[in-house]
Amino acid sequence: MAKGKAARTECVAQSIGGRNNSATSFWDRILTVEETATLIGVRISELKDAVRYQKLLKGKAAPEVHSVSGTGKLFFVGRSIKSFIED
Repeated sequence: MAKGKAARTECVAQSIGGRNNSATSFWDRILTVEETATLIGVRISELKDAVRYQKLLKGKAAPEVHSVSGTGKLFFVGRSIKSFIED
C-alpha cells in the first residue's frame, strides 16, 4: 500500500475512533456503516447496495457484515475493513 494511502487511512481511523474503549486498537472495534463507508471512500448507499446485492465494491467483493441491529443498521469488523483497504 502506498505511504500516502496508509497515512490517510490512519488519519481517518483516528478521527472517527474513540468509541468502543475496550478495543486495544482502532481496528479491533466493530465499525458502523458510516465509519466503514468513510474508510473505504464510498457513499453509504453504495456500501449498502454492494452488501445487499452482492455487488463488487471498488473491484472487490463487499466486506462481510458482522451484524445487523434490530433497526437494520449494519456493522463491520474493523480488521476486515483494514484488510479490504490494504488489498
